[in-house]
Amino acid sequence: MTVATVESFTDNIETLMPILPLHHAELAIDPQEIPLEPKWDIYKARDAAGQILFITLRKRGELIGYFIGFILESLHNDLRLCVQDIFYVREEERRQGAGDILFSALKTEAKRRGVGRVMVACKTHLPAGPFFEAHGFSHIEQSYWMKL
Repeated sequence: MTVATVESFTDNIETLMPILPLHHAELAIDPQEIPLEPKWDIYKARDAAGQILFITLRKRGELIGYFIGFILESLHNDLRLCVQDIFYVREEERRQGAGDILFSALKTEAKRRGVGRVMVACKTHLPAGPFFEAHGFSHIEQSYWMKL
């Protein structure tokens, strides 16, 4: 059985360690130039301030996915936002309902925390637009980056 649970980010850093490199290898744009080097001290500080929404996805107790988002007050209006940092579901668990479980928990917890909008994103080489739209998200923006 696959279960999504809101958990403490700080308490799960060690649990995340084995899965983060898999996530990075699949999604990173320039992994040789931009290695995986999480700023754990900043994550811990934001977690302590109640600014991280961390949802684990577990199957028989094993971590198979997660959503990490930042809870922020909009500087433009009275909206409380949840802005995705990263989310991941192990490849072998995709298209089997695991992502549905994760995003259902995201919606429930975001509402509980008074969030007015959740913002998510995906890489162009691994598009998730149809999945997002099936979960009620609207395509509102596109992002670009350049190397300096």
